[in-house]
Amino acid sequence: MPDPRPSAASRPRASASSLRPAGGPNQSERSVEPHQTAPGPAATGLPLLAQADLFLALARAFAPPSEDGLRALEEVAALGQELAAAAGVTDPAELAQDLAAAAAAARRDGVAAWQGEHERLFACNVLCPIHETGYIRRDKGHILADLAGFYRAFGVALRGEAAERQDHLVAELEFAAALLVLLARAEAEGRGEDALVTRDALCKFCDDHLGEWVLGFARRLEDTCRLEVHARLARALAHAWASFARAHGYDDAPGRRLPVVEDDPGTPYECDMGGGPCEEELA
Repeated sequence: MPDPRPSAASRPRASASSLRPAGGPNQSERSVEPHQTAPGPAATGLPLLAQADLFLALARAFAPPSEDGLRALEEVAALGQELAAAAGVTDPAELAQDLAAAAAAARRDGVAAWQGEHERLFACNVLCPIHETGYIRRDKGHILADLAGFYRAFGVALRGEAAERQDHLVAELEFAAALLVLLARAEAEGRGEDALVTRDALCKFCDDHLGEWVLGFARRLEDTCRLEVHARLARALAHAWASFARAHGYDDAPGRRLPVVEDDPGTPYECDMGGGPCEEELA
């Protein structure tokens, strides 16, 4: 299949309003889990679904800690190398080692300590912003509106108070995972036009949103955290993202100026509203 994406130099900034969901604008909506819903994958399907599962695992790891979240992290860590290899991660053993170390550290320190550090890092008066507008200081309203347009175009709704937190890391990772699932479905079912639309949306979303700040966030987290669980998760996130970006040909750290956190007097969006905010409602 030819690559439908224009070059980085010629492609305009993301415009979510120009997108339509794969499957047409009147598609029915229902909740799905990526690894459960896609049909038998085509040649490219398995890596796409494995990448979706990896993003979902990382999203869960950065949600507010809980005993269920710790068990989920331990389950992912047990399959870490297999999942990383299936997702096409460079040096999957290293990523698996970071996930295993994160799970072991969280279990050793306890959920209460993990929760306390999560609050210290990410809650109000954040030490380490876990949302895009904490790093990208241009027009926040435009960023949030563009994100909302992406979510709306593909039938993704944010739950409750998280609707005010469209740029949270968890929401953005879950949405990227949802697009990967839609792309795998379209390719497996031979829906070429839908695959082109979804791939282009994924490229724009990753280049103009996640790719703008996720590596800067990971670096900031490593610099400010006190617990090993967060340091290891920061490394795992950076490793997974760098491998994903290279595999898909997105703008990655080389040549891209990474964001730096600046002092900010605060906005209505400065409180953490994580906890799995994305509610995928896909055909």
